[in-house]
Amino acid sequence: MKLAESPPRKIEPDEKTLQQLVESNLKELEPGLQLVDSYVPVGKGIIDSLCLDEEGAPVVIEYKAADEADEDAFVQGLSYAAWVDQNPDAIVRFINQRKRGLLKEDTLGDARIVLICPSFGDRTLLAVTMVDADITLRKFICFEHESIGRWVHTEPVYSSRQARYAGGPPQAWTFDYHFEGNYAKMRHVFEVLRTGVEKFGGVTTYPKKHYIAFKRQNVFAVVHVYASKIELGIHLPSKTENPRLDLADDWGWSWVTHHLTLVKESDIDQEAMELIKTSYQARG
Repeated sequence: MKLAESPPRKIEPDEKTLQQLVESNLKELEPGLQLVDSYVPVGKGIIDSLCLDEEGAPVVIEYKAADEADEDAFVQGLSYAAWVDQNPDAIVRFINQRKRGLLKEDTLGDARIVLICPSFGDRTLLAVTMVDADITLRKFICFEHESIGRWVHTEPVYSSRQARYAGGPPQAWTFDYHFEGNYAKMRHVFEVLRTGVEKFGGVTTYPKKHYIAFKRQNVFAVVHVYASKIELGIHLPSKTENPRLDLADDWGWSWVTHHLTLVKESDIDQEAMELIKTSYQARG
C-alpha cells in the first residue's frame, strides 16, 4: 500500500534563497516582469534584483527574510530607485549590456519599487503613504514539499498605484505636471523652445517624471523645469566653448556634455538654437 504524501511545510528561508525563489518565478510576482540582473551596484548600494516591466520601466526589488527589517528595505528601495531615475543613461547602458534587445527604445520609464518581506510594521505602512514613488509592499510565505521542492507565495500589502488611482492604471506624466503652481510662469518659455526644436523635423517631445525629453532616433536634449528657469541638457563636442554654456557633469546622462540656462523667451535666440541643433545632428 502506498503511503500518502506529507503536506507541504512552511519554511523560513535566508535572504539569498528567498531571492532565488522569487527570481525563478517572476510571473507569479507580476506578468511580463523580466530579470535584468541580480546584485546590481548603484551609487552606494546594491539592488537585489533589477527587472524591467512590460511598459519598459525599471523595477527595483529588495528582499528581507528577517522580521522587522522592512524599514531598512524601505529606505534602500527608495535610495536605489532614486539613483536609477537620476542616472537613466547608465541604467540603459547596463540593461543593453546584460540583456541586449530587452529594451524597445533608449529611454526608460520611471523606476518602480517592490519590497518583499515577511511582514510590514506600522511605521513603514504609514511612511509609504507619504512618498511620491511607485511602490508595492508584498509579504511572503515559503513552502517545501518532498515531491515539489521549495516555492514562495507573495501577496500585496500595499500598492501606491491602487492607493492613488483607486485600482486603475497609473496616469502618464504630462506637460501640465511640470508646470504646476510656481512653475507655470516657465510654460511659455518652454513652448517657444518646443516650437523651435520641433521645426528641426522628426522630433518627438514627451514628459517623464523628472524631465522632458526631445527625441529624434535618440534623445538629444533634456529639459529640467525650475520655478524661474529652464535647464536644457545637450550633447556638444568636448572642446565647445561658449559663455552661455555650463558643463553637465552631474546630469546622470553620459551623453549630456553641456547645459544651457533659459530664463526668458529672448534666450531662445539663433545662437541657442544652433547649439541645440548641433546636439540634434550628433545624436541622430
